[in-house]
Amino acid sequence: MKKKALTLALATAAGTSALSAQMIDFPQQYSLSMQMEYESRHVFRGFKQADDTFSPSLEIGYGDAYAGWDAYFPTTSQDAQFQEHQLYGGLEFGFPGIDFLGMDIGTVVYDFPTIAYSPDHGNRNRNHEFYGGLLFGNFPNVEGLEFSLYLRHDADVKHTILEPGATYQHDFDGPGMVLPIRIRFDAYAGFLSDRKPVRNYRVLETQEDGYKDSYNYYGGSAQVFFRIDPNATLGFGLHYADAINQNEDIQPRDNNVFWKASLTMGF
Repeated sequence: MKKKALTLALATAAGTSALSAQMIDFPQQYSLSMQMEYESRHVFRGFKQADDTFSPSLEIGYGDAYAGWDAYFPTTSQDAQFQEHQLYGGLEFGFPGIDFLGMDIGTVVYDFPTIAYSPDHGNRNRNHEFYGGLLFGNFPNVEGLEFSLYLRHDADVKHTILEPGATYQHDFDGPGMVLPIRIRFDAYAGFLSDRKPVRNYRVLETQEDGYKDSYNYYGGSAQVFFRIDPNATLGFGLHYADAINQNEDIQPRDNNVFWKASLTMGF
């Protein structure tokens, strides 16, 4: 789910009007964002899913509510079967009298249309996840610094995930700037517990019982966004992700350094 990345990139694309339309006359309470992204490696919660991957996405907002679709289409023949679609929806809201604190709640469906069977799901190829997150903006009194803390639960494979994250971003858009620029740095970690970690239904085997009950993952990124139009932003970024087994180091560590390039448009 790319809601946060889309929102931040589009805030740059739309300037201070925050998704206000110049090409399309949307009512003020509505927003529409589209993104075309290419990534040298698709990584999910620390584990590589595929190499070179094309990833389109679409998100619609109404007030504090949002809904969207993300897709991942590997371009290499050996990974072509591992297509992925994510459908999500949620609501962001603040707390009266607390300017720096907000909350994000919602659900996401992970769908793998080309995988007919999985050890976890039998003939089902779909996961249903629910999440709730606390959002700390410009805190503690540092402009552009944001923190988040999410709790996620997969109702199908019974995973529970605690995921803290931090973002720092800064805009360069003063006089003499040919293209307004935003730089952004992200760091995150995840603590997954309960039953069976999977990589698009590729189960992590161990020498003991065939499954690993829990693991940790973490990562970070450095990105730059160029506003090429009041409604369009080009983004480039370098990313790192890793997954660590919590109990035993039987499964090899997945060190993933990869890059992404994106075109985002918002109305």
